[in-house]
Amino acid sequence: MTTPPGNSERQAGERLVAEHVERVFNAAGNRTLSNPETAAVYVTTLGAVQHTLHGATASGIISEQQRDHLAGLIAGMSEAPRYV
Repeated sequence: MTTPPGNSERQAGERLVAEHVERVFNAAGNRTLSNPETAAVYVTTLGAVQHTLHGATASGIISEQQRDHLAGLIAGMSEAPRYV
């Protein structure tokens, strides 16, 4: 795994998430986030999840604060391909 320039606590967390997600993809039929097509599908899927969070907020299922917290987690997850 590679680490983008800079070294921060946030990047360290994102790197750990990337390692976990990569293991999950490897276990699911030798897939990898280093494959551009797989990475694109992964990021696109997370974008759809982000959109769903906005719908859940508009429907009153979750609060704006909950949405923002979850959106931050998902945004960090979307950085995973940068670390593989």
